[in-house]
Amino acid sequence: MPDAPTMPLPVRLLLDAEDAFLATAEAIPAPGREGHIGPLSAPGGVMAHVAGTQDLWISGPIAEQPNLVRRTQPDDTAYREGIDTFREAIKRMREYTTVLDGGSLRELALLDGSPYANQGLTKGYLVRRSVAHIYVHAADLTVAGSLVGMPDLSLPGPLARCQHIDAADTSSTSLVPMLLDGLDEVRRVADALPVPAQVGAFARLNAGSFIVAHVANREDLLWNLGMRGMRDPWLEAANVGPGAPRSVPNWDDARESLDRTIEAVTPYLESLTPADLAGTLTYRGNQHPIGAQLARSAAHVFYHAGELQALGSLAGMPSLSLPGPLARSAKG
Repeated sequence: MPDAPTMPLPVRLLLDAEDAFLATAEAIPAPGREGHIGPLSAPGGVMAHVAGTQDLWISGPIAEQPNLVRRTQPDDTAYREGIDTFREAIKRMREYTTVLDGGSLRELALLDGSPYANQGLTKGYLVRRSVAHIYVHAADLTVAGSLVGMPDLSLPGPLARCQHIDAADTSSTSLVPMLLDGLDEVRRVADALPVPAQVGAFARLNAGSFIVAHVANREDLLWNLGMRGMRDPWLEAANVGPGAPRSVPNWDDARESLDRTIEAVTPYLESLTPADLAGTLTYRGNQHPIGAQLARSAAHVFYHAGELQALGSLAGMPSLSLPGPLARSAKG
């Protein structure tokens, strides 16, 4: 396996995502491991689904190898079976993903005979889609665990492999459209969220308004304050950052803050180059590589989109099939 700093940034983010998902699964308390809580899928079923989906997207389309795992929808698969299936799947997937370089990420994925054939989708797109999918379902595990007393795990996790940013890594800027796709998904789920999920009707879980404002706050702090010296006044006063106590901000104010933030940060994000990502920014009083924070944001928004979807399901919302089409990411 190549040293992590030499791998393309999206590949390193995928490896970190797999580790974060597994750590979340291992942290679920015993009372929440078997069966399902209301409409939430059983953790074992979620793990088996993620394993099968990663295998479907990587083995054939990227590595030209037969599939190892049968893809299923989340069901009541036993916890031990699910986690063993996931461990075995990522062990094999890493044989394929850790040898990818920037050039191979730009190659067309082998999708003949699938619904995605002839769409010009690249191997890099499938790597980024895999990251998004993992974090959406890590949120399923987190919500299920939280309902039985699991403490907050601060996902997307440490992302240790993503801290070194190489100015020559041209794949790094592909995380910009991924982040913008993720913000669109947060917005899409928010607009479908039933009122009980918006206002914190479920004990031990965040209110939807808190999650939406929390997502907007991070992007505002990074790209508006950190890079341009600007700050959204409502978000500054909202106290929705990391570690903030649970609260229930006004839904309309939170939702509008997300729109304002997306509109404000998009032109800046779309201007970033690989050399820019190797530079630093100030976030919460410390200097960080810009590319490392971009990777964290891309993972963060899909995790919280998944959290919103899980909240919505508890309030009767049908699945929105996250992570969605990722239309920006599909272009390259």
